Amino acid sequence: MERVFFLDDEDRARVAQRRGRHMRLGFALQLVTVRWLGTFLEDPLDVPGAVLEFVAEQLEVEDLSQVKRYVERRETPFDHQRDIRRVYGWKDFTDVDGEFAAWVAARSWTSGDGPKAIFTDGIGWLRERKVLLPGVTTLARLVAKSNPDQRPSPRSPRSSRPDAVSTDRPSGGSPQLWEFRAVTA
Repeated sequence: MERVFFLDDEDRARVAQRRGRHMRLGFALQLVTVRWLGTFLEDPLDVPGAVLEFVAEQLEVEDLSQVKRYVERRETPFDHQRDIRRVYGWKDFTDVDGEFAAWVAARSWTSGDGPKAIFTDGIGWLRERKVLLPGVTTLARLVAKSNPDQRPSPRSPRSSRPDAVSTDRPSGGSPQLWEFRAVTA
């Protein structure tokens, strides 16, 4: 957990600029979320309890229930997301979608890798450039259409292709929450 959700001195200084413990804790949760997942959660408080406790401990917040107040003003999480993007240099996917599509196409034609490898490496490519990840379906479609040989034929179901990028979701939350659960387990 320390490796993933640690707040350094610079982070704590930025967090300290927020008024109220609930605001500081909410801002910090959004910061560690985007660093770990490459995206902001739809509900910024939808993090595992262990993550909340670890971040709160770093900020010396003892009453964890205060974090519920963070979303009382609907605009606050969005304001903080804009601040985090600006200060930490995160970009929207739409800023690089053309460059990313070109990378996917080049990789598809030159590497011999299948869609799963390109999809996984594409996430790495985006994260290295501090690009907020779009939905998994957006990435899967981009990868699938990059190489005509990789597209399913109209006669064969997509699931019959062993190298297809799966967008199926197991029950129990978003892909972002699965990653959180994996790190905190």
